[in-house]
Amino acid sequence: MPRIRRATLKDAEAIARVHILSWQESYRGIVADDVLDNLSVERRLGQWQRTLSDPQNPYHRAFVGENDREIVGFANYGRVLENDPDYAGELYAIYVLQSAKGKVRGARS
Repeated sequence: MPRIRRATLKDAEAIARVHILSWQESYRGIVADDVLDNLSVERRLGQWQRTLSDPQNPYHRAFVGENDREIVGFANYGRVLENDPDYAGELYAIYVLQSAKGKVRGARS
């Protein structure tokens, strides 16, 4: 059953995988192939481990979308980075695997 929940440090590897695969799926033909082909889950894993383990990191707050207990998407959010007084928060990123798009609708945490 699809669900959305807060991300934890244990999710770092799955988030890194979704981050890389969704870039490769979504940006092929927009971003140079050699850039996409050289993206690394291992390098991205380190970034997500640092991000999710540090509450002071502006990108720390994240949700994951699961389908049958497999993480198929994520979003992270936090304070406005541009110090715009009209906004209290900002969505920094949202990535979903192509195979999961449209399938987590109506999910409950």
